[in-house]
Amino acid sequence: MDISKFLDAHKLTGQWLIAQLRMVGYEISSSFLSRILSGERNSDYAQEVRAAAANICRRYEKSMDERSANDAKAIQNDR
Repeated sequence: MDISKFLDAHKLTGQWLIAQLRMVGYEISSSFLSRILSGERNSDYAQEVRAAAANICRRYEKSMDERSANDAKAIQNDR
């Protein structure tokens, strides 16, 4: 998953992702995240953070899909 493209497509920021990573136990700076996403950092820790970020993005996407489906059902039921 290209996390940078995902963030752009969903109009999310690196700060949003950093906050989400903090919630799952990763304390990283914006410059470190930038280096991870650009591929400059490939240590085991960087790969671990990248995997956590990809999981966060997948969960976000799934929640948005579910929200859209629920909104569509609500609109249909209002008719």
